[in-house]
Amino acid sequence: MVRKPNSDFVQILVVGATLTTLLVLAVFLVNRENSGAVADDAQTAILSESALSAAAAVRNATSFAVVLATSGAADAPVDDARRGAGEASAELKSRIERLSAVLPAGERRSVTDSEAAFRAYTASVLDVLDAEESPGLVEALQTQGLAYSDLTTGLAEIRDARSAEILLAGEGVGRAANAVRFLVVFLLPLGIMIGVWRAVRRTSERRILTEELRHERQVSQSKDSFIADVSHELRTPLTGIYGFASALEDDDQTLNPTSRELIGLIVTEAAELARMVDDLVAAGRIDANAISYSIEPIALSQEIEEVVRPFKRRGVSVEVDDIGISVQADRLRLRQLLRNLVSNAAKYGGRELAVTAYHRDGMVVIEVIDDGPGVSAEVEDRLFNRYVHQNGSALLQGSVGLGLAIARSFAIGMNGTLEYRRVDGLTIFEVCLPPAVAVVPASETSAMIGASTEPG
Repeated sequence: MVRKPNSDFVQILVVGATLTTLLVLAVFLVNRENSGAVADDAQTAILSESALSAAAAVRNATSFAVVLATSGAADAPVDDARRGAGEASAELKSRIERLSAVLPAGERRSVTDSEAAFRAYTASVLDVLDAEESPGLVEALQTQGLAYSDLTTGLAEIRDARSAEILLAGEGVGRAANAVRFLVVFLLPLGIMIGVWRAVRRTSERRILTEELRHERQVSQSKDSFIADVSHELRTPLTGIYGFASALEDDDQTLNPTSRELIGLIVTEAAELARMVDDLVAAGRIDANAISYSIEPIALSQEIEEVVRPFKRRGVSVEVDDIGISVQADRLRLRQLLRNLVSNAAKYGGRELAVTAYHRDGMVVIEVIDDGPGVSAEVEDRLFNRYVHQNGSALLQGSVGLGLAIARSFAIGMNGTLEYRRVDGLTIFEVCLPPAVAVVPASETSAMIGASTEPG
């Protein structure tokens, strides 16, 4: 005789399965809706962060233009800096427009008004520089600073609000998943296993993404603030210190040996610090995509002599071959590139240091060679990344870990390459650049280079 199943039990199963199905369906719908909301919030947060970076780039570029103009730099670098500030302002406008497209009316109006005011005050600062009305420069900078603070505060509030909404959405999804697991555990053991696995995976991925976003935001904010503060506060007084100390050092007839030694120490340390500031400023301009290159034929012999002269004056033995070769490059960028490499070899390499150049495969190869120990294999693949350190010290001594990365960026920007290799116990940094057909005398542009490009 076939035994009929208990109707109550069947009803309980049916009701339980129905409730579970409805809850699962409800959770599915909520998850789908939340996923769309989270995606929109994430897009808004990313666009806000992008706009913040663009605003910082405008502020940094404007400050750099002011520093150049007020420190008596030549017209060409000042014009380049002003042009860079204008390009950064246009990029900020573009990013604000993309952000405004996804914002509600109230936030859109506030952000666009703040952005328009900030760009207008930035233009007024650049106008003051064009008109050389230095008495109004401080007021224009202060007004721009207030507008910058208003804009970045509004953007940060939008970004933080969307990030909080993403976290709240994640918590709601977690609570719903817990309710489903509580019921399903009595009816569908396999279902709860699948549900737990999927919930854990989603929670883990969300936690990783949130942590990465927070970390990247902190790194970006710290870096932008550091570069802006250092470049603005140190560059002008440092140029004065180096210039005055160099003038005293040249007037050695009135100096006793002790004074001469102390002044030489001031010149050396000021040169190293100036090189670090140059690297920080260059890094900021590279990040803001505001760096430009003036490519021209350049005689290598004179540029290399200009680079190694401060090192020889400090007693560093540098052998330079008689180089009758010219390249197509940006004079200022080439000089900073070579200065970073020679400084690295002088302070991190061995006692024997040499600079040579020759033709190879249609390119000009410039080698900076020393007999030092080189770098360990563990960091060789990351040698040209930013902030790479070995044994707690920057690979480029006296720096913050930017010199080699910037040197490679300059080489690539001038249609060349920069590579590292070890050959027969020697450390070689090899720069390849296109050769030049005609050479323009460096004396025509030597006045543009100034004290801020000679140090280090």
